[in-house]
Amino acid sequence: MNRKFVLAALVASAFTASAATAATTAGDDFLVKIVLTNSCTIVADDLDFGAPADLSANIDVPTAVHVTCSGHNPVSVDFNAGSGAGSTIAARLMDNGAGDTVAYNIYTDNTYATPLGQAAGSTMDFTSTGNGATDDMTVYGRVPAQSAQPNGTYTSTVRATVTF
Repeated sequence: MNRKFVLAALVASAFTASAATAATTAGDDFLVKIVLTNSCTIVADDLDFGAPADLSANIDVPTAVHVTCSGHNPVSVDFNAGSGAGSTIAARLMDNGAGDTVAYNIYTDNTYATPLGQAAGSTMDFTSTGNGATDDMTVYGRVPAQSAQPNGTYTSTVRATVTF
């Protein structure tokens, strides 16, 4: 019987020794991270006031700006004064290259109250739909009634910039 008791004691001590010598090693935390970035492109359709016979009445023409972004973020589109000689945001001008100008402006809506520009309140601000979907926005152009100018082609190039 002693042999059975000794054998049982040896087996029990083996299990106890294993449990007693098991140890937990120190843990380590790790960071799980993703950085989402937005990428946007912008395409602005030309604003063509046509070939009116005179400038005695306002000429109003809408056009579109198309912004395509990969992310869903607030987006702002601003517009510079244009390339017409003497242009400002408040008073844009088209010129014919000979010193003659035709006044015009671009606006946020068809009330023609707020010229589009580069300052808060005069930019097109929106949340992009993201995922490569294109957001289309209407821009409203106006040539106000003004004095007649010499015949010819008058132009200005406006830069539309998307900030995201």
